[in-house]
Amino acid sequence: MTKSLILTLLFAVLLSQPLLAQFNENYREPKDPMKEHTLRKVAQYSKLKRTGFTLLGGGILATTVGVALIAGSDWQKDINGTWYTEDDEAVWGTLGVLYVGIPLIAGGTTLSIIGSVKEKKYLQRLDNLNAYYMNHNGAHGIRLVYNF
Repeated sequence: MTKSLILTLLFAVLLSQPLLAQFNENYREPKDPMKEHTLRKVAQYSKLKRTGFTLLGGGILATTVGVALIAGSDWQKDINGTWYTEDDEAVWGTLGVLYVGIPLIAGGTTLSIIGSVKEKKYLQRLDNLNAYYMNHNGAHGIRLVYNF
């Protein structure tokens, strides 16, 4: 009985102490400046891509509203066969299409394509190669990981 009590107490004391050989709560993996740079670039180009798609959506909306205003105007044909209108809605529709819709579509398409291509490029860099020099508490080493 006393042997089992002593073994139980000894076992409880051993389990209550942290196993320092296997766990060090102060250890942090060394920071890799190239990885941090790549992560910043991925976030930057992801934001650029989202901005591009937002502009593209706004341009499509402005163009659709402008075309609807132009189509809903009262059009008349003159003697020479050309169409004209005196409605203000057609003027606002034309301005919306020419000066708001088309530039937003062009700019949004450009930004979304550039953001998407660059984001994929930096994500691929992040996935393929991971290498850095490690110096932690006097221990030196090189870590090199390449994923196929």
